[in-house]
Amino acid sequence: MTNEVSYANQADLRIASVLMAEAHELLVNKVDLRSTVWSVPSTAGQASLARKIPQVSFDDVMAAPGEVTAVAPTALGDASKTVTAARQALRYDPSDEYLISGGPVGVEDLGKGLYYGYIRRAAALIGDIVDGFTATSSSSGNVLTVDLVMGAIIAYEQNDNVDSNPTLLLSPKQFTDFQSSLRGEGGSAQYQAATEAMQSVKPQGFKGTWRGMQIITSASVKNDGTDDFGALYSMKAVALLELSVGALRAVIPSNEFMNIAQAGDVMFVEKQRDADKALTELVGNAYMGVALNEDELGVTIQTVD
Repeated sequence: MTNEVSYANQADLRIASVLMAEAHELLVNKVDLRSTVWSVPSTAGQASLARKIPQVSFDDVMAAPGEVTAVAPTALGDASKTVTAARQALRYDPSDEYLISGGPVGVEDLGKGLYYGYIRRAAALIGDIVDGFTATSSSSGNVLTVDLVMGAIIAYEQNDNVDSNPTLLLSPKQFTDFQSSLRGEGGSAQYQAATEAMQSVKPQGFKGTWRGMQIITSASVKNDGTDDFGALYSMKAVALLELSVGALRAVIPSNEFMNIAQAGDVMFVEKQRDADKALTELVGNAYMGVALNEDELGVTIQTVD
């Protein structure tokens, strides 16, 4: 069964537990990309999981109407984007034999793992959506270089963006290729690696800054089996909708696990007993969605994996 924690025998379990703990530290992706995008208000009162985001453009320019000439009204350019939340869930089923054996990963640890699963899911949704910008830099098969990152900056600036601190989101492979190119092209003088002070206030995965951009790496960057799809983008480029437990509590029938969760949390964990199979089922629930909000605020960077 997927994600089921089962019991073999005491010796095998101890070895497997140690290996699992080591693998977790080596492989788990805890990089939270939610701080790099724009969190939109909840859908409360809209009778829908979709949230419309008004888009108004102030692109009009004053003109001289002439003496005693009335100024004609100007219609604001308007549109809207929609971001829709959907249920995100993950379940673990520890068996009675596993729990009785006293393995190092207990119910509390599995509950924490469910929260990590939420963070990774948010990162995966963001990593997937930033592949959709109209502006692109590079193409399939190219290795990421300083020139290609500069191409992304130029494309970003050609859209008349004024944000001086966008995010450069790269896969680990893209970042190491970029570092290698920095050494050969003399760009390392403009690169400032992440210091301890920076890391204390920046999100996990923060690698430093270059030309005003904060560089973040994540294994959740989209990969199609051949290429990685990083991006350069401003916060308003991507909209993130997360429904709080408080909003869910108002419409979902009485749920003891939801009631004890903090109202501001975006996820709650339910526990249920399957006596027939001697399993304790843990289910993490959340409602979240992302959408491309302002296309001109981002550039997709496609390079070989």
